[in-house]
Amino acid sequence: MLVSYHKKFLFVHIFKTAGTSITNSFAPFCYRPESFRPSNWRAFLSTNWRKIHRMPIKKHATALQIRAALDRGIFDSFFKFAFVRNPWDWQVSLYHYILDRPQNRGHEETKKMGSFRNFVFSREKLSFTQTSCLVDESGNLLVDFVGKFENLDEDFQSICHKVGISACLPHINKSKRTDYQDYYDAETRDLTARLYAEDIERFGYTF
Repeated sequence: MLVSYHKKFLFVHIFKTAGTSITNSFAPFCYRPESFRPSNWRAFLSTNWRKIHRMPIKKHATALQIRAALDRGIFDSFFKFAFVRNPWDWQVSLYHYILDRPQNRGHEETKKMGSFRNFVFSREKLSFTQTSCLVDESGNLLVDFVGKFENLDEDFQSICHKVGISACLPHINKSKRTDYQDYYDAETRDLTARLYAEDIERFGYTF
């Protein structure tokens, strides 16, 4: 997540939805003093996370967790946004991200699975959805704007206009792969649809 007291915005970072690229673009507006501009923001972020936020909070904290950590007046008044992604594409991207990074804590387990099909079935043990990152206990949306990965550049520029920032969006952590539809058979497609039904319904996705 990112919070800017200067531009009064708050970014909820759902993993594998272009969040690293968005963070890289918006981080210069989140550090105090505002005049500080390190030459390599990615390196700076990895070692200065708490200095940027001035609070102990996880990189992928949910909107509900962020609300609990921040002053309620700040949370309610700041412009809050997040990005989501087609759940079928999201899982393919996550699969390759884990496989391509031996340092990832899930790398060895995912590697032993041997196939994307087995990876999808392993997700059945989890209850994590993109929606769960953005809602309160009653299912009410806590952010003001939900951009879509599929409309990334346009939605990013809409956010920049809203908060009064001029920024470019790099593409970081991009996976090398074919179209996500190529990875699925009927069974894994339907299982993913069931596991992420609330994301599909709330954000209007189809296979």
